[in-house]
Amino acid sequence: MTGSCKRAPVLRRHAQQRRTEAAAEAASAGLADADEQMRFGPPRRTPEKTAIVGGGPAGLATAIMLARRGWKNITVYDRLEAPPKPGAKVWGNADRSYNLGINGRGQKALKGLDALDSILPWAAPITGRMDWDDQGRTNLREASNKTTTTVVIQRDRLVACLLQEIHQKYRAAVTVQHGVECVGADWSTAATPAGLPRSTAVRTAPVMLAVAPVAALRSEEDLQGEMIGVDVDLMVAADGVRSSVVEALSRAPDCEIRWKAYKESNTRVYKTVGLTIPDSWRKDLNYSANALGGKGITLEALPTVEGNLVGLLLFKPENERMAQVQTEDDARALFEECFPDFLPLVKPGEFKALAERPICRFPGFQYAGPALHWGASAVLVGDSVHTVKPYFGVGVNSAFEDVATLEDCLDKASDDPKRALELYSRRHAPNARALVEMSRDLDRGFFRFVLPLILDGMFHSFAPDFFAPNTIRMLQKDDWSFAAIQQRKRRDRMVQCGVLFSVLAAVLFALRTAISTAWSAVCAALPAAAGAL
Repeated sequence: MTGSCKRAPVLRRHAQQRRTEAAAEAASAGLADADEQMRFGPPRRTPEKTAIVGGGPAGLATAIMLARRGWKNITVYDRLEAPPKPGAKVWGNADRSYNLGINGRGQKALKGLDALDSILPWAAPITGRMDWDDQGRTNLREASNKTTTTVVIQRDRLVACLLQEIHQKYRAAVTVQHGVECVGADWSTAATPAGLPRSTAVRTAPVMLAVAPVAALRSEEDLQGEMIGVDVDLMVAADGVRSSVVEALSRAPDCEIRWKAYKESNTRVYKTVGLTIPDSWRKDLNYSANALGGKGITLEALPTVEGNLVGLLLFKPENERMAQVQTEDDARALFEECFPDFLPLVKPGEFKALAERPICRFPGFQYAGPALHWGASAVLVGDSVHTVKPYFGVGVNSAFEDVATLEDCLDKASDDPKRALELYSRRHAPNARALVEMSRDLDRGFFRFVLPLILDGMFHSFAPDFFAPNTIRMLQKDDWSFAAIQQRKRRDRMVQCGVLFSVLAAVLFALRTAISTAWSAVCAALPAAAGAL
């Protein structure tokens, strides 16, 4: 037992009774099922109840995917309150959440769910990038070699679009409960048929979740009175690696799910700021400015469909210049000094709000493996599988790809959860690891980030049919898995090192030969010179 489920003994006994009755019914029908399998093959059966813990993009996309397959009794639990509708006026507010980019990977997965058209009207296309260096010089770069135009949308607005999709098309199959947190999960009440090992019975049995209103988590007494036990057949963990569900899975019998977390080596934090786009500025660009004078602050700003910019000020926690921003006047002085071109874009009241907003942190690098499931009763998607920093647009897109991969595995397994989840782990765990390892390398300075980009640019230009583009560009290729990209770049790196070593060896050999020839000539000339003297 993990989490807070140990405080619900009555619910546990109820779950035990239900499972015992279900086991008896299954035993009596066993002969008929076996005969049916011999005549018609494995029957197509879906779980009676499915719980999705986490109502973010990954969790809601999973609910849509399962509902489209005809699954019923799907409940999504989310600790946050429901966001406003996609068309609400509040989305121009920088406090409503940061922007996410949906590239070809994410759009391909959403199109497969028939959900992309509900998102595109509220997303802004990005066709290029405008950069400012620390001397104030600008550089415009148009997007090239991209088959799909990336679009950006606020994270919470994306959630609102997916919620609207569920309410309009799948409300008979999907229920979303907001303001509710899952505080634990328990497999220990599973009934064990005679002759079946205990661990096997638990791995194939339903799971009991304990959920409670977020307001009840303020005190132990409130939690005791408000906690509810929910008996489900399949649990989808889509709420990140710090949830009690993930903790419960890590303690489940024979669970092979392990999490690899990397120590932070390049910490960046951020504050949001709301900006307006002047009529003279393009509304389809990613604006990126380094602070004048090299103050160690970067402003990243992405547009919204309303014509605003949601800006992020990125800096290290110990940045002295940002530490001086305590008041409205301090915030205005920061823009006057570091980002003068953006000073007229700051909305009224934003300087005061900027000074008062808390500093936010990005997630670290972490992935799950070698399994992404447990038996037939639990599976991981989204941030529960992999967390990366949102610098290169792979976070939410890889989450949508998780859902697409899970759907493909369900197709191949005829919706048999046990077989489908096993296939999902085998196919997708290597991708989760590769994604996090490559993303971490892109966050590790000159030798792991800048130098490989330089080498890839040189070699790809010289032999584009043999050397692949750099890792950032490869991550945008939705027809390549992350594991395949990692393998390809490792091969490229080995060949690049071989070529560079060969060139260096040839240069050293030529230099040695030249020196030897020159020395021989000098030695040959010395006797003649001595005789002349």
